Amino acid sequence: KTSSTEGVCSDLVRPKRSVDLAQKFEQMAKSFGLYQHCCTSGTESSPMLETCKHRSERLSFPPNFDISQKKRCAYAFLKCCVQAMKLRQENDNRIILSRTAIDFLLDAMQPQIRSYFPESWLWEEHTSKSGSVSITKIIPDSLTIWELKAVGVFSE
Repeated sequence: KTSSTEGVCSDLVRPKRSVDLAQKFEQMAKSFGLYQHCCTSGTESSPMLETCKHRSERLSFPPNFDISQKKRCAYAFLKCCVQAMKLRQENDNRIILSRTAIDFLLDAMQPQIRSYFPESWLWEEHTSKSGSVSITKIIPDSLTIWELKAVGVFSE
């Protein structure tokens, strides 16, 4: 719909997914009180796809934490990490892909059948005054490997 004369759109807008998750993570962290920062660390996504248990074993604690505080912090981290992973998974199940994303995934899932396997390829002659030639080519598919042979002829 077009916006009204005041410039305000009357359509309902779906909230962004990340903001919703961030709010849930923040509420979860607040429930751990003094160990809120431990929980917040647990909600951060791991780029290496490590398990929460493994990540909790590598925690670094503030120097003033005693053994009891370290255990509570590790507990908060682990609980929040596991819950965050569940929330992300639930959220990912509700993602609706656009047509271009669906087409891309369908193309990626269909096996590519290769059919062009030339015996020899790239017969070119290059001359150079400096004695150096550099070429860049995309090679065709091969059943085994490509073997390169370059011949240089010099007149002196």
